Amino acid sequence: MAQSPTISSWHLSHSPAVAIYRAGQFREYWTYAEPRLSAGQSSAVSSLPAESNRGLSLRLQKLDQQLAEQRQAGDRPGEILTLCALAQLHSPYQPGYALDLLAQAKTLSQDLQNRGLETTVLNTLSSLYLRLGQPKRAFMLCKTLLSVRRALSDRPGEASTLNNLALIYSELGQFQAALDLFKQALVIQQESHDFAREAFTLSNLGSLYSDIGEPQRALLIYHPVLLQQQAQGDRPGEAVTLSNLGCVYRDLENYTAALDLHNQALEIRREQGDRVGEAITLTNIGFVYRDLEQPRLALDHYNQALAIRRQLSDRVGEATTLLNIGSIWADVKRHDWANSFYQQARKLADEADSPAVGHWAWQLIQGLPHS
Repeated sequence: MAQSPTISSWHLSHSPAVAIYRAGQFREYWTYAEPRLSAGQSSAVSSLPAESNRGLSLRLQKLDQQLAEQRQAGDRPGEILTLCALAQLHSPYQPGYALDLLAQAKTLSQDLQNRGLETTVLNTLSSLYLRLGQPKRAFMLCKTLLSVRRALSDRPGEASTLNNLALIYSELGQFQAALDLFKQALVIQQESHDFAREAFTLSNLGSLYSDIGEPQRALLIYHPVLLQQQAQGDRPGEAVTLSNLGCVYRDLENYTAALDLHNQALEIRREQGDRVGEAITLTNIGFVYRDLEQPRLALDHYNQALAIRRQLSDRVGEATTLLNIGSIWADVKRHDWANSFYQQARKLADEADSPAVGHWAWQLIQGLPHS
């Protein structure tokens, strides 16, 4: 049976976690990832930029070596887990390659008829599809995964899948269904007195309340979660909650508080070397400056985020950042420049197989005045 996730198995939006763009900002949601194996790397390392993350190349190389040894020894279960670990590492940078790895892992798990390993593959695959803006594919996988985990009496795994299904329903605009699923996940997590997993589900619930126009309820959830994260020294979790709080205060038009919270999150992310988290936070700061009608400051932060996305070869993130930059040029009536950025973003979205971002780009292009 696949082990339940631990706190170290939670990933922010820069890994299998998801940054969902709604109402003009990035709120950060958490998806459960399966436990990591030993660190490592793959033969595709040469296509990853050196700036992507210190240690990433070493991790990929170790995993590549581990995979070769497992194949030589006929260790099929180990091979499946290593393929999933490789896919998790590649998903932010090379989602197509990650999908290929997971297709191999899925075939192997089906051949072995090992349901525990199957849950690991399905979980990783559903998180990747959600990140790529393909919630319907993610939904079908999560429904299958939920049935398997219930059959295995895997209660922590069941809660993680309910959490991920709730994210999908939220992405599809079915907010009541999402709320119900988050609450079901919380019941299971509270049974085991596991604050770490409970905190992440609460954070998702707070983000959902904020998205549906109930910011005060979101604040009631975020503030105690933040205090607990600070007490436990959970710096990555603290950064997410600070960022989400900044988004809520932006909704409430308290821009001073929003900037303060986002800057606190930015400091932690730089301290942690969290490059994608840094890009998300820079983008959120840009949104606040756009609201304040300070386009130069907004552009400055968007451009910093764009540079990071390009260093990481994060094509979906690069596309969304280009759209944000284009929107600033549209605000100042430079529609030719706006169109140029929108078109670049649409091309990138197509290349990255992200229909959600591609559709967003198309809508923005259609919204420009045409001569």
